[in-house]
Amino acid sequence: LSEFQHVAFGEKIGAFSGAIPDSVEVARFGYQSMKKKKVIAVHGIKNRMLLFFARMLPRSYIRTIVEKINTN
Repeated sequence: LSEFQHVAFGEKIGAFSGAIPDSVEVARFGYQSMKKKKVIAVHGIKNRMLLFFARMLPRSYIRTIVEKINTN
């Protein structure tokens, strides 16, 4: 885990399981996306899937999930 992830979440949630990109990798992805003139760039398949499903679910359900993540 990065220092941010360790401080923010520790190992409490499964969202950070598996390979986690470091800040250099994410910055490189953002820079390459900018050079391709992409307006929105989401790094990683897991993040893209979360974004896709978040658009489909009611906001009240999303709030409940976020609350549970942040109160563990």
